[in-house]
Amino acid sequence: MSAFKKTTIALLSVAVIAGSVTASFAEKRGGDRGGERGAMRFEQMDANSDGKLDLAEFNAPLIEKFDELDTDKNGIVTKAEIEALKTEKRGEKRRAMGIIKRFDLDGNEEVTRQEVENRQQKVFALMDKNDDGFATMEEMPKHGKNKGHHKGKKDRGDRG
Repeated sequence: MSAFKKTTIALLSVAVIAGSVTASFAEKRGGDRGGERGAMRFEQMDANSDGKLDLAEFNAPLIEKFDELDTDKNGIVTKAEIEALKTEKRGEKRRAMGIIKRFDLDGNEEVTRQEVENRQQKVFALMDKNDDGFATMEEMPKHGKNKGHHKGKKDRGDRG
C-alpha cells in the first residue's frame, strides 16, 4: 500500500472518529437546539412564561441593549458611542460593536433602532416556521451539524 493511500485512510479514520465524538457531545449537550444554554436563554426571553415567544419578547433583549448604548437617545447607535462606553465587563465593547457589524448595512458605522427592529422582524419570521406569530423552542434554529440552515434551505441538492 502506498504512503498516499495510508495517509488518506488515516485521515479518513480521524475524520470519522471526530465526527462521532462531535455528534455524541452535541447529543449530551441537548441535541441540536442549543442545549441547556439555549433553553435557558429561551426561558429568559419568554417574559410571560407561556412556552413561546412573540416578536416583542424576541426583540426585548436586543432593544434594551440598543437603548442602553444610545447614550444621546436619538434612536441611533454610533461607533463613537460604543467606543466612549465605560464598562468593567470583559468583552462588553466587543459585543456592542457586534451590533454595528451585524446591522450596519450601509457601512456608515451607525445603526438606527428601526434598522434593528426591521432585521429582527425578518429573523423572527424565519424562526416562526408555522407562521402562527410565535416561535417555540422546537422552532429555534438548529445548532451543530446543520448550523446556518434556515427555513427553506435545508435539503438543497445543489450543494456538494
